[in-house]
Amino acid sequence: MGIFEKLKKAKQPAPKSNVGSEKVNEITISEAELRKTLKGFLYSEDLVEEMLPTFRKLYDGHPEFKEVVELIQAKEKELNNINEQQGYFNQDSNPNDDPEKTSDNTEDEEGGKDYLMEILESRYGE
Repeated sequence: MGIFEKLKKAKQPAPKSNVGSEKVNEITISEAELRKTLKGFLYSEDLVEEMLPTFRKLYDGHPEFKEVVELIQAKEKELNNINEQQGYFNQDSNPNDDPEKTSDNTEDEEGGKDYLMEILESRYGE
């Protein structure tokens, strides 16, 4: 079952029964565990404090929210793994290259003529 199907299912109202309320009570997590989870992807202690009541209500009111948090944690781990790779962000070009030798130069290297300017002058004059 994909995440979108799970989110659709989560939007549907839960049937009111004693079995559902027991399930909600099983999923609640401790305050320390929730803080640790939030710190893992929010990074800032101030932001964790600000968002803690919201995440607590989501955990308590929607048992499916745990799956959303697990998805966020998985993506955060992927990002951290990419950042830890040594060669991932290496610069391909040499920063000491002469910018005059790039393809943005308007003069043709073969004849030394600026064909764009010749065309513009012939059409519109000087």
